[in-house]
Amino acid sequence: MPAWPAVSPSNLTLFLNKIYLTNEIVDTNNLIEHLDLPIHNIKLICSQLLSNKPSEEEAINLFNSLNLSDINPEDKLQYDFIHETILQFDQILQITLIDVWAAQKNRLLKIIAADKLKAKLTAMETLKATAATAMAIAKATNNINDSNTQNLHTNLRLSNIEQTLKKQEQKTNEVVNTLNTNKRKYTPKNYSGSQTKEPLASSMKQALQTTQTKKKNPLIDLTMDEEDATQHFIQNKRN
Repeated sequence: MPAWPAVSPSNLTLFLNKIYLTNEIVDTNNLIEHLDLPIHNIKLICSQLLSNKPSEEEAINLFNSLNLSDINPEDKLQYDFIHETILQFDQILQITLIDVWAAQKNRLLKIIAADKLKAKLTAMETLKATAATAMAIAKATNNINDSNTQNLHTNLRLSNIEQTLKKQEQKTNEVVNTLNTNKRKYTPKNYSGSQTKEPLASSMKQALQTTQTKKKNPLIDLTMDEEDATQHFIQNKRN
């Protein structure tokens, strides 16, 4: 492994990272674009992670102190080591930062889409349930209204029947009262007063006695003279 006098073994990884971010060996634009951070912030984060310095200032000072001029491009060992290490490092970063994050982002998008679809289906079911409930309420209301209408019609018919019966009863009472009044008005009066009615046989007997009396007492013709009247009376007595 090549050695650089200004780079200690503990800072070798940070040195290679600085070479990587120069964008001279591999294209790091895709990684920088993916991180969506200024290059200064990326250098600061890498310095803190790879140097274990307690402060940001110490970490960035260490990063800046690493001199890339110590690299000898003509040294094949250095060239092969740097290129092989940077390429492997780039692949690691591409997989761990970009590909894994893209897969994770895609998975999150699918989860979000599934949640949205689930929420939409739930909303549709709720809407259908609400619509069904509204239809059921409307149907029940219509049934209640129909029942109330039928009850109203029934009550009206009963009321009309009761009024008709009352009118018929009133007319019947009027007819009965009229008949009773006429009956009292045309009843024959008793003109006999307190006299005791005589039996029919007694009346016939009295009429017969009257006839006999008339026979016994003949009428005298006043046109006759006294002598003729006397003879006539005697003749009747004989008879």
